[in-house]
Amino acid sequence: MNAIETIQFNDGAKLEVIPDESPESPRSWDNNGIMVCFHRRYKLGDDHDYETPQDFIDWKDEHDDEVIACLPLYLYDHSGITMSTGPFTCPWDSGQVGWIIATREQLIKLGHDVDNLCSTEVESWLREEVKTYDQFLRGDVYGFRLLAPPITCDKCQHTVDDEEVDSCWGFYGDDPKENGISDHLPDKYRKELQEA
Repeated sequence: MNAIETIQFNDGAKLEVIPDESPESPRSWDNNGIMVCFHRRYKLGDDHDYETPQDFIDWKDEHDDEVIACLPLYLYDHSGITMSTGPFTCPWDSGQVGWIIATREQLIKLGHDVDNLCSTEVESWLREEVKTYDQFLRGDVYGFRLLAPPITCDKCQHTVDDEEVDSCWGFYGDDPKENGISDHLPDKYRKELQEA
């Protein structure tokens, strides 16, 4: 796949930022929240045993003391899909598809001291998880190729360029300064990228 951005370093090396064609779903990670989604066409969120949204609502009402935070999930479906914890402005192509919930059990399993957590803090974690999942749904996941500076043979004057020296995939968001790509670069390139 073609690079969406190519950055040339001072010594001639190049960094190519390339869309990740087969990213790992962030729902396979250790998440603070559990996404309970219902959609007739898409398999969204996490696996669950609720047959209907009302089944989930009934469970939540019965276990309210175990719920630290719960946010609604909305989907906009038009030439691709995008997800948010807030409603979209288009009433025809969007609507609520479920919830993301953080339970005491889930947070304890991940090592959190639930007695010292406030729901506002947990809600911010859940919003970040939804933001990352939305990037996955929209294909806003990238990799990079680091290409060595061109080398010219003294004898034959043949130039070798575009030799790949490193690559890595699975970076969410397209800004290499912010998405973690810069952390994988050699120090001199990382510094040059951050100063650009």
